[in-house]
Amino acid sequence: MLNRIKKNLFFLVFIAAGVSVIIISIFAKYTMQHSATTIGEASLDRMVVLSKSAAMLFDAEEVNNYVTPEDMEKDGYEVLRQKLIDFTEENDLEYTYLMRLDTDTNMMQFIADNDDINFTGLSTPQVAREDTPDLALTGQAAAVPIGSYSDGWEGYLTAFAPLLDANGEPTNIIAGVDMKDVYILETQKDIHDLSTIIVLMIILALAASFICILLYRRKAKQAEAASLSKSSFLSNMSHEMRTPMNAIIGMTDLAKRSNDPQETDECLEKIDSAAQHLLGVINDIFDISKIESGKFTLSEEEFSFERVLATLHDVSDFAVATKNQTLIVTASDDIPKYMLGDLQHLTQVVTNLLSNAIKFTPEGGQIEINFSVAEKQDDHIILRCQVIDDGIGITEEQQEKLFTPFTQANDSITRRFGGTGLGLAISKNIVEQMGGTISIKSKFGNGSTFTFTAKIKYLESIKNNDMLTDEYWEHVENGKDIFLGKRFLIVEDVELNREILVAFLGPSGAELVLAHNGLDALTQFKDAPESFDAILMDVQMPVMDGYKATREIRSLDYPAAKTIPIVALTANVFKEDVDRSFDAGMNGHLGKPLNRKEVYRTLYQILS
Repeated sequence: MLNRIKKNLFFLVFIAAGVSVIIISIFAKYTMQHSATTIGEASLDRMVVLSKSAAMLFDAEEVNNYVTPEDMEKDGYEVLRQKLIDFTEENDLEYTYLMRLDTDTNMMQFIADNDDINFTGLSTPQVAREDTPDLALTGQAAAVPIGSYSDGWEGYLTAFAPLLDANGEPTNIIAGVDMKDVYILETQKDIHDLSTIIVLMIILALAASFICILLYRRKAKQAEAASLSKSSFLSNMSHEMRTPMNAIIGMTDLAKRSNDPQETDECLEKIDSAAQHLLGVINDIFDISKIESGKFTLSEEEFSFERVLATLHDVSDFAVATKNQTLIVTASDDIPKYMLGDLQHLTQVVTNLLSNAIKFTPEGGQIEINFSVAEKQDDHIILRCQVIDDGIGITEEQQEKLFTPFTQANDSITRRFGGTGLGLAISKNIVEQMGGTISIKSKFGNGSTFTFTAKIKYLESIKNNDMLTDEYWEHVENGKDIFLGKRFLIVEDVELNREILVAFLGPSGAELVLAHNGLDALTQFKDAPESFDAILMDVQMPVMDGYKATREIRSLDYPAAKTIPIVALTANVFKEDVDRSFDAGMNGHLGKPLNRKEVYRTLYQILS
């Protein structure tokens, strides 16, 4: 219970604050409305006081001298009106006037007022008495409530007070004052509108904050789930990396102690298989890291579609044969022979799907890969690929997680079949960058069909046609005497890496010259600049690194310094690393761990 409270403390505090804000806003609205009412009441009180003040300016007996219209010609009448005019101006009123209430009838007579334009005074016909002026007969001063107006006097605040006689008793003569109420009504309306707006804004802000809190909690749960997924992923990674490492170390120990050449060969084959698996795991981690950091980009190269098909067989033949499975690969006739795009990542998607199909299809099962053209657009095609298996299938719930990084269908599959849980997420990103989509149709127990599309530019012909034939690749991959008569400068500070390169390139027939760092390479090149056909340059070395050594060589005043092919050897394989190599003046880039076939292909293409 305590843990639940701690976990939701922030949410509970927000709810309490929200309730407090609502209460305060309602109180603020009530207070402002009360203020508006008070303003109105204060205005009426002021009018009552002003009516009393106006009544005190006059003597009732003197005013009684003015009864008929002819009395308006008397000298004292103008003095009386001038008092009304002055009082009106001094107190910012609209009208101040004197009236006589007829106690025998229900009528009243205007005696005088301050209006110079429409002034009629005693000439005005008598009008019906109203309730509020009648209160003045009892000696009370009173105001007409806001909103209660006489005909023709809409929008005026009015108050009345009686004139007193010599004995201080009220008479039937009263003083009245008028003031427009528009300012009061506007003020009240503004206050009411403002209070309403404030309350609404507070409620909206509270609602928006509440929504943000809910989204925050959802994101927090998602982050927590992602954290758990990554924790599970790291656990899987530990298993995925330690398993092949255990095989490599164990088989190496057996090979070292074995005197049987056949047993040694078997150990080496298993070491190679485990190392390739480990490299695949490492590549998956690098790929997903590049994707999450936004550094994953595609490249463009000319390639033959036959290379895609050949790659499939290269990576699958052994695994398919081991499980006695049947692999059927078909391609429609309208697929162009030559294309321009990212061959490496296109084949990565296909091989990822194929590897999964092999993994989850039982022994003796069948796998189909079908290539076709979904659509042709000017100089592009939408290439469609379907990978169909009759394996274990995937439930609908599991399908929702398939393309999420660090996630597999379920933990039991991880334990049973292994894997990083990254392949499909990487494939989805690659396909989307290629302008395509990836999807799955599957029913648990009845196999799966993965379908993806990619937008690829097709070519009618290519510049290096001879390099895209099967004969070319067989020639390069065989490698024997392929570089006969060539002389290569190998620049590598790690002795074991130098030995590997010598072993790789030994059968090629090339003469190999070794340098231990960039400065050593620069010195040897200066001594015989025309004698080398290519330089394989490690990037990170003591004394002088590969980037600086390359720039120094390119700056030399020898013709060969400007043209000699220089290939980077480095474990840095991100796009920015490749760009940095080319910016330094290199012509190629080989990522470590080195692959013998890739070394041959790169050198062959550059020298050609």
